[in-house]
Amino acid sequence: MKIVNVSTSVCLYVVYFLFGVAAAQGQTETFNYKKSISGQLTTLMAYTDKVDLTTGQVTISGGDSQQPTTPFTFIWGDNTSTNGFFPQTHTYATTKSNYLAKVVANYPDNKRDTVDVLVGFTKPVITPIAIDPKLRVYIPSSPLKLSAHHYSPPSTLSAFTDDFFTGRFSRSDLEYILSVIGTVEYDFVNNNTYQFDGKFEQFVLRDANAGGGYSLWFTDPVAFGAGDALISNTDFSSMAHEMGHNITLNTPAQFIYGGKIDGNANAIFSETLAQIFQHAAGYELVNRAGSYGFDAEIVFSLQKSFVSSFGVLKRFHQQYVADGKRFFSWNDPATSGDEALPTFMTIAYKFCEYAEQQNLGYRLPTKRLMAFLQRFNADWQKRYNQYTNNPTADAFRATLMVAALSHAFQKDLRADFRALNFPISDEDFAYLNPDLLSLSANQITVNAVSAAPISVTVTSTSSWTAVSSQPWLTLDAGMGTGNRVITLTASDNQSLSSRSATVAVSSPSFINQIITVNQAGAQPTLGVSVTALTVDATSVNSLSVNVTSNTSWSVTSSQPWLTVDKSLGTGNQTVAVTVSPNASVTSRTAILTFLASGVTSKTLVITQAGATLSLTVSATDLMLTADGRQTASVDITSNTDWTVSGTQSWLTITPSAGSGSLKIVIAATANTAAQIRSATLVVSGGGVQRQIVVQQQGAIITALEDPITNLIQLYPNPVSNELRVEGIPVGYEIVMYDMLGRVAVRQVTEKKTVVIDVGHLTAGSYFVEAKSQNQAVIRRFVKVP
Repeated sequence: MKIVNVSTSVCLYVVYFLFGVAAAQGQTETFNYKKSISGQLTTLMAYTDKVDLTTGQVTISGGDSQQPTTPFTFIWGDNTSTNGFFPQTHTYATTKSNYLAKVVANYPDNKRDTVDVLVGFTKPVITPIAIDPKLRVYIPSSPLKLSAHHYSPPSTLSAFTDDFFTGRFSRSDLEYILSVIGTVEYDFVNNNTYQFDGKFEQFVLRDANAGGGYSLWFTDPVAFGAGDALISNTDFSSMAHEMGHNITLNTPAQFIYGGKIDGNANAIFSETLAQIFQHAAGYELVNRAGSYGFDAEIVFSLQKSFVSSFGVLKRFHQQYVADGKRFFSWNDPATSGDEALPTFMTIAYKFCEYAEQQNLGYRLPTKRLMAFLQRFNADWQKRYNQYTNNPTADAFRATLMVAALSHAFQKDLRADFRALNFPISDEDFAYLNPDLLSLSANQITVNAVSAAPISVTVTSTSSWTAVSSQPWLTLDAGMGTGNRVITLTASDNQSLSSRSATVAVSSPSFINQIITVNQAGAQPTLGVSVTALTVDATSVNSLSVNVTSNTSWSVTSSQPWLTVDKSLGTGNQTVAVTVSPNASVTSRTAILTFLASGVTSKTLVITQAGATLSLTVSATDLMLTADGRQTASVDITSNTDWTVSGTQSWLTITPSAGSGSLKIVIAATANTAAQIRSATLVVSGGGVQRQIVVQQQGAIITALEDPITNLIQLYPNPVSNELRVEGIPVGYEIVMYDMLGRVAVRQVTEKKTVVIDVGHLTAGSYFVEAKSQNQAVIRRFVKVP
């Protein structure tokens, strides 16, 4: 139906397509229109046409503009389902609860669409809060006589009888919900409206001939006419739309728009605002449902109503674009079409789109929108030129709405709407002078290091301040007036973690504008102060390595002789390195490997020199008994390979070669000759030689002349310090050796009594042998401490 004059015509009422409720897309609110804006619109609609609270019989009607030939699937919510076309009737076994039915449209290629339908048998639960009585909405049960502050009210109005409220919503329920909507919308106009008798009450009156609803903004008290379906179907969004007309056409109180923008040019203003108000109210109503005392079923009904009407809004915006963006602020009375419909729906749609992008809800931008429009005055009215269709008036109407949205969102939106072919006048925009505070960028990403300075243009009609939330993000200007470029500088981010800072640009009476700067985390780094070291063979305990890193790291050694004081670390630290002594003459190498995730490993190669060659033997003079039963052992202490040479056939050396420190065992076969025999062993290694003289006693042969066996005596025995050997013929050799055959003393006698110092000997058993070329005598003694 064409809208030519809100004083006499029924407001546009569209039979719109219903579709599922949009879920919040990562926002703090529980409800928004983001999914409706970004998603595909449904072509399927379904609603409860009849609900019999006594029998449980329900009829769901609807349609689908795609006209699928496959029957719809009706899932009734009571574990039953049927297939068929609209309308479908179902009888529920019990009416003690409500049901969530689903209607599924089946398309070719297995594509589907689904809408939810609430089947309500029980009444919703409302916990009402106090409503300002001056803002109450009433649905009178008897005719109400209206006066008027502008046009005369229609004569076809009557009252809704009690028969209309036998369903889920009682008269008082609906009055309360509408009163909440009225309160929300009254707040949108900053409490600045014409009032009748000090109130802004609204009354809902019946127009049995109306297909939808229409505003009676000009009556005292203010009212709106409603067709029967508007009440029986509880079309909340459409009722919020008509109430939006009532409020916006009665503001500002001292110079209301009503009557001053009427006629063929009214829709671009009045219908735009009614669309904005109904959907802004829907957002606020659902997101604050708990504070208004609405239960979940009322919330479902509200969501469904407002999201469904938003689908209509989007469709007409899409139609505007598809039809070549044909702007109209004037409805031609000579045509049957409503030329301005896609235009004003586009303005309202863009308002909602901006609100969803801003993520601050709808209350603030709607109040700012109205604060700007409440500057309305006689000169604005003249420029609006409500009864004229010419380019100048067309441009002013377009510019007025764009300036209002620019003021609402504090951003110059002329470029956006010029792209939609709106005939915006820069002269009119400057005249209207909307308050602006906007930024050329709100989200900025910079590198972790060496980030280039960031230039952001502040567009403002006022003075402003800019404050950074973090010390690493600095500004070249903390305040300004009007338009100016500010430069943001981010210091290097040494951390691996990304970080964020905000710059709040604020001005009195404006919503803060926020620049969010996201700085990437640094790439992991790892460095060591030295990569190669050479140390000597002795132990080194004072080495240190400085690790420079911005992440956690580990260090491991390739050899046990090279150790560190810590195997794990984070950031910059010093690692103490300990090198064990190198006993070998051969140099050796070990590697410290430093590892960190995401970065090339670092190594420190430590080369340790070989030790000075060492080769010693624990005994250089050995005496073995003649019988071959005794063995002698010698400790070879060395840090190199060695061999034993110079052996005789009567000697056995085990082992005769080795590496490092080992013990060798020397054994001899029995000596049957009376003469002592000897061999000189040479231990050789690394160019160094050590000698071991091994002697073996000769066999004892008893002589006929002057035997001395019984003459030799030892005392004291045991002995601590000095051992006396008596009865030794002059010229005999005395040899003293331990149980291993190692010679401790060797001397030739010059007299028959010899005193030998044994104080330095280790406690144990020893032998004293007195021998000549022909005979030998052996005596045993014990050394004690």
